[in-house]
Amino acid sequence: MHQHPCPAPAPTPEGSPASDYPNVYYLGPAGTYSEQAAINYFGERMHGIPTESIGAVIDSAARDGFGVVPYENSLAGQIRETSGAMARHVLTIVDSIALAIEQCLLSRASSMAEIKRIYSHEVSLMQCHKWLKNNMPGIEQCAVTSNAEAMRLAAQDPTTAAIGGAHGAPRYGLTILRQNIQDTERNVTRFFVVHAKPKE
Repeated sequence: MHQHPCPAPAPTPEGSPASDYPNVYYLGPAGTYSEQAAINYFGERMHGIPTESIGAVIDSAARDGFGVVPYENSLAGQIRETSGAMARHVLTIVDSIALAIEQCLLSRASSMAEIKRIYSHEVSLMQCHKWLKNNMPGIEQCAVTSNAEAMRLAAQDPTTAAIGGAHGAPRYGLTILRQNIQDTERNVTRFFVVHAKPKE
């Protein structure tokens, strides 16, 4: 099935770089794996700022604060959008975060049989390619800017579903129809923590 675009300041833990630069930008909206990676690194009390694209994360971090961006996935390889955006700026890679990705099929529908369209980020669709082919053949796949955006869209129509993390389901009122639908259990995404301060 071919994919195509569809319309659709508090203290931080001691030692965290966010103590000096509280703004932490990540690919939004709320509920993305990028947000989860940022929380894992900076803590729940970070001043998180969701943006509309990976490029916007990099552009914002280059001006003010930190950015958390996906750089490489064990199944899909390097995230080209990230490397391209980073090439536009002089940034310091502060650290990297490894996050295990467990993809779920999320929907307001009560069963998979009701689903006519699936939304997700293109990388997640790639990670679940075999499962989708075997379990949901012929169902339209729509690539959107993030998995959280996919959840937002799926929440509006019970004949649609989103692929994303289980942590986002309650936020958008979705039910987990299937868990761990990625094509391999070893599905890890590495995120970079970046900011504009050059190395000394």
